[in-house]
Order: sequence, then structure tokens, then C-alpha cells
Amino acid sequence: MVNLRKIIESALNKSNTVQDRESLRFELEILLSTLLQINRIDIYLEEKQVLADSKLKEIESKISRLINGEPLCYIIGYTQFRNIKLKTVPGVLIPRPETEQIIDIAAKYIKNGSLVIDVGTGTGAIALSIAKEFPKVSVTGVDLSSKALRYAIKNKEINKIENANFKINDLCSGFSSDSFDIIIANLPYISEREYNDLPLSVSFFEPKLALMPGKTGLELIEKLLQQSKSVLKPNGYIILEIGYNQGQAVKKILNSANCFKKVEITRDYKKLDRFAIGEK
Repeated sequence: MVNLRKIIESALNKSNTVQDRESLRFELEILLSTLLQINRIDIYLEEKQVLADSKLKEIESKISRLINGEPLCYIIGYTQFRNIKLKTVPGVLIPRPETEQIIDIAAKYIKNGSLVIDVGTGTGAIALSIAKEFPKVSVTGVDLSSKALRYAIKNKEINKIENANFKINDLCSGFSSDSFDIIIANLPYISEREYNDLPLSVSFFEPKLALMPGKTGLELIEKLLQQSKSVLKPNGYIILEIGYNQGQAVKKILNSANCFKKVEITRDYKKLDRFAIGEK
């Protein structure tokens, strides 16, 4: 007989992370409820449980990973993004909550029959969300990581989504002129200096190539904007997630491309510059 409440308190006391105590408690509750297939509240209502030795060892092992800074979604194997469930494993980027807002921005421009490309799709968070919420559009997700795309395809199957497809590709290279109505991209945009200041829970566990494209953080954005000149249809839109301190730099890059008649920077829910929008 083990006491689940005591397991959580013991883990909190052993934690080596800088994460605040209540956030870690929440993640411990999610971890236990997932492993035991019970509701979070039952950890406290039915705190004494009979567990097989193998299950107890699994719990102890995964708690150890959590309190040493490994992201929860890597440990339980999935995360939520808007209204879809994404299989998420070490070696692929974890989608951030602030990225969900890019779907709401895209919704202003999506029409039935729109052709949308999600560049740097990773595990398919943006592509699959758009495809699910707008079933009459066609979505293509591209990425250079074959590992990420394997999980994007699995996530497509898990969420039973038909109108999204994935392929290995270097940004928009190789697509013919006027291929897409909307280009969406959440590319790596962290600069070398910022990367060195990231918490270990990010820099140690998540893939560097999915976070930092080069010294300035703008390298891939600049490359994509050059490609978008031909790939994007007239009156089409490009929507980019950017760093909170990159608004004016990205706006300058968009204007210098000489193919966008309207450029704007949009803030996220925390009032930080987060998205750049250009109309061809």
C-alpha cells in the first residue's frame, strides 16, 4: 500500500529544478493521474493505493525525470495543442501555448478551398489544428526533420484528420509559383545569445536546430521570405511567429522584400510582439 499524497510531497522536497512549487505539484499530479489512469482529485480522495512493484518503479523513474527538469510531455508522451492531442517525444520541439494564437490570426484569411502551407511543421501542431478547424482547406506541412514528420503523420492518424499532408522539404523550395494562399511558419528564431540564456529544461532537452537557426535568429525567416515571393499567390498572406524583440527587424525584412503591400506586427496575449503578417 502506497500513499500518493506522500509520493508527491517527497518529490517536491527532492526537486532540483527552479520551477515554482505549485507548478511542479500540478505536473506531478498530471503524471500520477496519467500513469494510474485516475482523475487528479482521486490522488487525494483515494490517496492510498495498492501498486505492483513494476508500476511503483515506473512511477519513481518518471518522477525522477520530472524533478530533474525533463519536460512533462516527453515523459508522458503527448501534449495538448488547441483541440488536438499530439504525440511528443524527446528530440522533437514542444509546441508552445502562445503559438496557438497563430491559428486565430490565420482564421481571418482562410476561405473554403484555401491552400495552406505550414513551414517547419514539426509534429504538425499548426497544420493539424488548421486542418481540423477548417475541414474545407488543404494543408501541407513541411520540415527538414524526418523524425518530426514521422510523429506529424502519427498525430494526423491519432486525430483522424484527412485534409493535411506532410513532406520533407527545405522551407518552400521546389514548389511552383502561386502554390499557396497562405504561408504559416513558426521557424526557429532564437538568437545565439538568447539560446545561451535558456533554462536547462529547454536547452538540454529540446533539439537545438528547432530553436536556434544561427547567430541572429532571423536567418530562416529571411530565407523563407525570399522564397515566398514566388510561392505565395497574389493577395495571399504570410504569417510568422517571431521573437518578442524581433518585431521591427522582421517588419523591415518584410518591407525590403518588395512584394508585400501591407505589413503588420501583432502582439500575443501577454502584449508582446509575437506575429508578423504580410499581404502580397
